[in-house]
Amino acid sequence: MKGVSKFITYTFLILLGFVMLTLFTTTIYNYYNNILRRNIDVGMKQIAVQTSTEIIKLYDVGKSSNTRPTNASLTVISEIDLNYPIRISQKNYEVHQRREDIRIKDSS
Repeated sequence: MKGVSKFITYTFLILLGFVMLTLFTTTIYNYYNNILRRNIDVGMKQIAVQTSTEIIKLYDVGKSSNTRPTNASLTVISEIDLNYPIRISQKNYEVHQRREDIRIKDSS
């Protein structure tokens, strides 16, 4: 019976090692995923603030303008150039606007 008890002990040790390795790997993956998600959120908030600031500037320029376009004509009062980053947290993103909602999709 001594040989069987050693076999059972080694089996439990291997099983315990496998469980510990799985827990360690899962913890590291969750940590990495949370860091990545946090960086993406910060990047998206910066883009949102940049866009809203530029829209407010356009509104102020339009509000203070005295230009009165004639019928069926178009007058450009101001233009903006939004330089968005191509990548956020090493991922490419595309911004799509459909009707009233804006969807941001991971294109990588």
